[in-house]
Amino acid sequence: IMAKLIEFDYSEFSKFLNGLKLGQKDIDKRIEDFIYFIANRALDKMKEKTPVGVYSNSVHFKAFKVKAKGNGFNLGEYVNVDFETAQNKVGGNLRRNWRIVSVKKVNNKWVIELANNTEYAGWVNNGHRIVDKNKRTLGWVEGKFFVEIAMEEIEKELPIYVKKLQEDILKQMFGK
Repeated sequence: IMAKLIEFDYSEFSKFLNGLKLGQKDIDKRIEDFIYFIANRALDKMKEKTPVGVYSNSVHFKAFKVKAKGNGFNLGEYVNVDFETAQNKVGGNLRRNWRIVSVKKVNNKWVIELANNTEYAGWVNNGHRIVDKNKRTLGWVEGKFFVEIAMEEIEKELPIYVKKLQEDILKQMFGK
């Protein structure tokens, strides 16, 4: 018995392969550029959601009354000092200190690491206790949860950006 071999016209498939305008290196580069775009988008979002302190122009503190005594001085009693400055102070240190620490591929997954080295960043985001000089808890300041809010927003936007990337790559691959 003799079997007839199936004939297959490869010419159309060859035309398809030749028509692809992007190679794997080009696709990998586009994906890496996309990841850096997302990292910068996340950084922008994190800064946007980070609160900025606004401080009143009222200044209040206690100071020692100083009395001159010969060539030296004596510390007297405490006095309250109260005055107003010309304008309110606006902070922004927490917002300014956001950085992209790293963007790397680990086990076929991209990892973007953002950080803020401001000492009080965690307290503002997560909340913190209010303590007296004896370390007794007097109350609680609610956190602002700006990190979580920013990340949720980025996660919602991500499918839109991924779809656009896929469409762009396909357009380039197929020349349409």
